[in-house]
Amino acid sequence: MLTPHDILFGIILPAVIAVVAMLLSHLPPWKRDAQTLPFGPAVAIAGGFVVAFAGITGWPELPPIGFEGWLVYLAIASAVVGVIATIPKTKTKTIVVPILSALLVVATSYFLLAWRSPQWGLLTIVAIAGVVWWLLMDRLAARAQGAGLPILLGLFGVSAAMVLINSGTQSFGQIAAGAGVPVGVVGLSGLLFRRLSIAHGGVLALTVTLMAIVLCGHLLADVTWRDVIVLAVAPLALWLGELPAINRRGWRKFVAGGVAMMIVASIAVAPAARGLVKTMHEQTESYRY
Repeated sequence: MLTPHDILFGIILPAVIAVVAMLLSHLPPWKRDAQTLPFGPAVAIAGGFVVAFAGITGWPELPPIGFEGWLVYLAIASAVVGVIATIPKTKTKTIVVPILSALLVVATSYFLLAWRSPQWGLLTIVAIAGVVWWLLMDRLAARAQGAGLPILLGLFGVSAAMVLINSGTQSFGQIAAGAGVPVGVVGLSGLLFRRLSIAHGGVLALTVTLMAIVLCGHLLADVTWRDVIVLAVAPLALWLGELPAINRRGWRKFVAGGVAMMIVASIAVAPAARGLVKTMHEQTESYRY
């Protein structure tokens, strides 16, 4: 069961951080067509994740005792990349930021898979897959400005949290919500800020927080490789909304991409939902006795 402490650090504070970050990255906030600066989504997602992690499991030492503790420092690094992407120079976004982002994704794979007990073959596969995932999603984010994409990714974050909680690690599920809730808040801000984009920082923060904690769910809990792969593929299904016959209208992109994402995600989410309902029913029955 969720406690008030869990709700505060897993939902409320990450949402507040996201609101503040988005307001600061879109000045003046009453100009809807002003460009939202890249650091806003990056700081929102990374900051929410860090607060959730520290509030639920405690601030990790340096070096952390468990490899999952590195995710806090990697999240902070992703926010820094978002700040660098805000620098108004063309080469910064086209050369420096992509290089730093790819290196950070590789570093995330290293700290999870090779820091203490090297798994070099798996590290290579995960690092390549992580970089490709980030590239594809960042490119999609650059194309799909506005509220739709981050709102759908917020929904995906909730789905990933359900899978993690059902796998026997409620804390990881709550930490995942610390990234999922902010990206949803970022999406809602897109209803006001028309030129919102989570490219050049926001997608990177999502990669090294939400996607990485899903991998930790396999390494430290009962999330299967099947579910890890399904949850990785599900957001990529949002590319369906970019097909020429669909992307002419924003609502078509949103609906088609969202349906495609949830169909894929349901392979992992549906069993998790049934498991959570069963667990809640069993807990309710136990209270009666």
